[in-house]
This record gives sequence, structure tokens and C-alpha cells, in this order.
Amino acid sequence: MISAEVKDILIAWQALSGNPYTEKVGHASDYKKEAFLTEYTPDYQIVRRWHLFGCWLSDLSFGDYQYDGNAEKVEVDATVTYDKAYIDVSGLN
Repeated sequence: MISAEVKDILIAWQALSGNPYTEKVGHASDYKKEAFLTEYTPDYQIVRRWHLFGCWLSDLSFGDYQYDGNAEKVEVDATVTYDKAYIDVSGLN
């Protein structure tokens, strides 16, 4: 689930990398982050975990709201680009 607060955080993070209106590019030290990506099996067992360095949102878009039953949904597409990644084997059996 992406709440309004999370949506605002994603927009603010992407804005750190540059302003499309002024074409001013941000400082990499401000927008590049460290992250982990965890892969799971269908029954939620961890397969592997990746340690990502230099992550930033290179694309972020929000679809139209769709009414489905009793809830409104919006699709969020985010592309996370990274400089390098390593398989993190610590803590995995």
C-alpha cells in the first residue's frame, strides 16, 4: 500500500535528483541512497537479499484512480536505478 505520505516521500526523493522545469541537476550525495532488495518464494521464504548502492528514482508515475468495489486504487510505477549491487548472504540459511 502506498499512502499519501509515502507518495509525498517518493515525489520529494525524486525531486532531489533534478528539477525538470529549471533543468537543474541535484547533488548525487543528496539523492543517491543505500537500499536492500529481498526476493521471496510464493510462501514468503527468503530466497536472496541484494545490497544496493547509489539508488535513486529515475522514473516515477502515478496512474489514474480506478474504482473497484469499495476502494479507490491508483497504480504507482517507480524505477529504482542503482550504481552497484551485491548479494548479501549474511543471515541467510
